[in-house]
Amino acid sequence: MLYNYIVYVFAMPLNVAFLLHLTLVTLSVYTAIGLAGSMDGQAVRQRLSGAVPERLAGGVLVGLGLLFLLLQPLLTPVPFAPVDVMVVFAMGLICFIPFALFTHGILANRDPSSAATATTSGQKSG
Repeated sequence: MLYNYIVYVFAMPLNVAFLLHLTLVTLSVYTAIGLAGSMDGQAVRQRLSGAVPERLAGGVLVGLGLLFLLLQPLLTPVPFAPVDVMVVFAMGLICFIPFALFTHGILANRDPSSAATATTSGQKSG
C-alpha cells in the first residue's frame, strides 16, 4: 500500500485529501519498518529454503515486466511515454531500496552465527 499512497502524495493536487494520503504514507512506512523489525530472518530462511524456486520466480517477474512493456503500446491508444516509465521506476526504487537495506540489516543482525562471533570476539579481547 505504501507504493500506492506515495503516488497519491506526489501526483495529486494539494487539497484536503493530501493530508489523508500523507498520513497513510507515514503509517505505512511505520508499519513496514515494524514488520521488518519483527521478522525472524533465520526462521524465514529455513522455511523458504528449497520451497521457493528462485530462478523461476525471477524469470516470471522479468517476463511479465517485459510483456507489459512490449504490449502496452499495442493494447492502449495512449502513446508510449518513456518519461512515465522512468518516473515509475524511480518511485519503485525509492520504495524498495531503503526497505531492502533495512530488512537486510535486520536479518543480518539476527543471524545467530554473527551474534556468536561477536560474543566470542568480545570474550577474547576482554
